[in-house]
Amino acid sequence: MPTFVIQKDYETGDTNAPGGTFQVIALEDENGNDLMDDFGIDPSTLYPIDTGDAEIVSQIGTVLELDPADIELEESGPSTPCIAASNRQGRVRKCTRPWLVQSLMGWNHGQ
Repeated sequence: MPTFVIQKDYETGDTNAPGGTFQVIALEDENGNDLMDDFGIDPSTLYPIDTGDAEIVSQIGTVLELDPADIELEESGPSTPCIAASNRQGRVRKCTRPWLVQSLMGWNHGQ
């Protein structure tokens, strides 16, 4: 089952939409390769929080010619920094956003 790491921006979304929206900041494979362009994910698109993941998985499935049920999204972001994560197969992947961890820890400010 392919697993993709998605980072979402909930702050820029439309707060007037029922349930809210998000934009995709990054979409990577387990090796940290950026796949936004490959899957046609536009970072300015607003996705509804309740159905956005399904829309993105469907889009990935169309490109890869896979059943969306066979695709997994793993969210990484400021609330869930990617220091190390284990997918369903138990493999640990490296942090694909070290700058995020650094900014959360204050390392980029000399602290």
